[in-house]
Amino acid sequence: MKNIEISNTVISIGNEAFYECTELKNITFSSNITFVAYNAFFACDQLESINVDSGNAKYTSENGVLFNKGKTEIIKYPSAKSDIAEYIIPDTVVTIGRYAFEGCSNLTSIKIPENVTSIEYRAFERCSSLKNINVPNNITSIEDGIFRECTSLQSIEIPEQVTSIGAYAFEGCNNLKSIKIPEGVTSIGIQSFSSCSSLTGIEIPEGVTTIEDFAFAWCSSLISVKIPENIDSIGEGAFYDCISLESIDIPQSVTSIGTNAIPETTIIYTNKNTEGHRYAEESQQGYILLIYEQGDINQNGKIDVTDLLMLKRHMVAGNRTEWILTGQALLSADMNENGTIDITDMLMLKRVVVENI
Repeated sequence: MKNIEISNTVISIGNEAFYECTELKNITFSSNITFVAYNAFFACDQLESINVDSGNAKYTSENGVLFNKGKTEIIKYPSAKSDIAEYIIPDTVVTIGRYAFEGCSNLTSIKIPENVTSIEYRAFERCSSLKNINVPNNITSIEDGIFRECTSLQSIEIPEQVTSIGAYAFEGCNNLKSIKIPEGVTSIGIQSFSSCSSLTGIEIPEGVTTIEDFAFAWCSSLISVKIPENIDSIGEGAFYDCISLESIDIPQSVTSIGTNAIPETTIIYTNKNTEGHRYAEESQQGYILLIYEQGDINQNGKIDVTDLLMLKRHMVAGNRTEWILTGQALLSADMNENGTIDITDMLMLKRVVVENI
């Protein structure tokens, strides 16, 4: 059935009432409809227009788009509406409802007014042609699945006010090349960036304490990840199948790492007797474990006069390249971990050597 006119006896349209009605193109509501579920038209990929009787007290439509009566909330933009590719949401709207633009494959650009304060669950899911969209400054949360499978989206600017990114928020955005996560974000949900196969780098803010399960899984182009020092746990499969990730630093603050969290080809940088150390030894997945301890410059498991001599040579090396410390030796020589090798490091190491005699 391609066209449906709801009779006056019907007052409510329930959850998934027209789920996967793939032939449905047009639907008209009577004046008696008082409730329409957010997912009533989920996967109605041929729907072109939703019309509402002008006498309806709860809902209205404009050019086939469904709103609440006061047009403060956009409820459903028909998935197959094709008369325009760039849609400007009316200035009266403050809420973009759940599934509002789900499956709208013809839209390439959506302009959201700055007075919008809420973008709800899976609002733009499967907008496969969407390339340009703005997120207003009033938004404080990127809800679950909002941009899931927006496969043409290459970049997006998240406002600094945002504090959380929900589960599956950008899952399957396989053309997303870059994204800056605001410093105020404290929560990144399950599979939030999974299958973002064009994403090359990610910097996790200092406020985040948990990298959730499969958060960056299947990001096959990811080559760099910055994990802050206060991360407490890395979830199961967090970086699963990130085949381009050559190395990763696991901070000492991490107390839990889930199974298959890090690709078996990735080099783990960690400290001794930490969760990163345990994971690398117990994973049995061919990890190369590089461990350094402050002061143990020659990496022989003890700190003694040999380490002190190596540090002294480094400081006076000049053109003698064989005396210059590199890699793990250089990291171990930086006793105060300030990124610079100087006399302070020498004095600190000398004190440790004397104590060990």
